[in-house]
Amino acid sequence: VPASTAGAHTVVVTVGGHTANATFTVTPSITLSPTNGVAGTTDTIIGSGFPATSTITAKFHGNAVTLGGTTSTGATGSFAGATYTVPNEGAGGYTVEATAGGEHATANYTINTPSISLSPNTGNVAETVTLSGSNFPAGSTITATYGGSAVTLSGTTTTTAAGAIPSGVTFTVPASTAGAHTVVVTVGGH
Repeated sequence: VPASTAGAHTVVVTVGGHTANATFTVTPSITLSPTNGVAGTTDTIIGSGFPATSTITAKFHGNAVTLGGTTSTGATGSFAGATYTVPNEGAGGYTVEATAGGEHATANYTINTPSISLSPNTGNVAETVTLSGSNFPAGSTITATYGGSAVTLSGTTTTTAAGAIPSGVTFTVPASTAGAHTVVVTVGGH
């Protein structure tokens, strides 16, 4: 099926001077690039089968997002390069909906689950521990607790554009009893 606007299109077949026809209905569709990532990054919507020269709007998890790049469909009802910033939502799957000329289509986007590691992960009180982690909201402030109490972080305490904890973020193990203690890292409310 070539690039076409939404709706019914007649297909005519001619053989030996005889013709027959049928109707093929084009429905809109979108794809996302990428289909997963972290809050605060840019995602791109690519669509086809929409009405021609129509303004595009989009929603993420039912809430309107501001589009950049391409904001209207072309003469064939297609578009590429409509971009939006992934909202600050928790990890999980979300629906992205694009609408143009009264027609809409959806695709799924996954916000990745954050993860952290400690180096070292055993030691003594007053030990310096380095944090590393990924899949947090991009460009957001990093905070941490040790055993439920806040600890002071040193180094760059804002995540990278890709949602990672920058290298060199550390904390000092506070006075505590022997045994396991939970370290919780929070970034952008997640």
